[in-house]
Amino acid sequence: MITLELIDENAFRLTHENVKKAYEAMTLLGKELNLSAKDMAKLILSTMGDIIKNKVDELLHEINSRPVYTVKELLYGKRIKPKLINIIGGPSKVLAPVLEEKFNLPCYYPKNYSVANAIGAALARPTTEITMFVDTSKKTLFVPELGLYEKISGNYTLDKAKEKALELVKKSALSLGASIEEIEAEIVEESSFNMVRGFYTIGKNMRIKAQVKPGLIQ
Repeated sequence: MITLELIDENAFRLTHENVKKAYEAMTLLGKELNLSAKDMAKLILSTMGDIIKNKVDELLHEINSRPVYTVKELLYGKRIKPKLINIIGGPSKVLAPVLEEKFNLPCYYPKNYSVANAIGAALARPTTEITMFVDTSKKTLFVPELGLYEKISGNYTLDKAKEKALELVKKSALSLGASIEEIEAEIVEESSFNMVRGFYTIGKNMRIKAQVKPGLIQ
């Protein structure tokens, strides 16, 4: 892996077991754009920062644009707005100042940032989540993550929906390689409200989010 380390705003240092090859790579790429090795390194980091910023902005827009289903969500729903950045992984030290500039937010990384991903992957239990949508007026049950669409009875209850959601999220975790001993399923979000047409209740609209509780392998 080639690491480009920022020394100051005008210079980058190439650190690698073979520094010469790293520098040659930057020089070769720079010739295509009529840039020096130093400027090529700066361009790469700046482009990486732009890519990360754009993806985060897309995700935040998607989350903040989700439709509301209840009056409470409409009145009290909060928009997510990051106040700081935490990063881990090999490029963290290099990318931190770049991301601070792109996001205009403070960016932090832990002492052992270079191995944090590997440690997390080794110790983390498999986890997954699903969101279930139930419409008793149409007598349908839908789980987008699983591509599941079922017909249900018109008297389908919230308790039955929660039980079904827990069962499905457990099966999903097993299919991803989790062992039954590692699975601790939980409901993290639930809502149910009447659907009214005219002066009559025609059914219920339910939304249940279930997940396999994240955690560490003991």
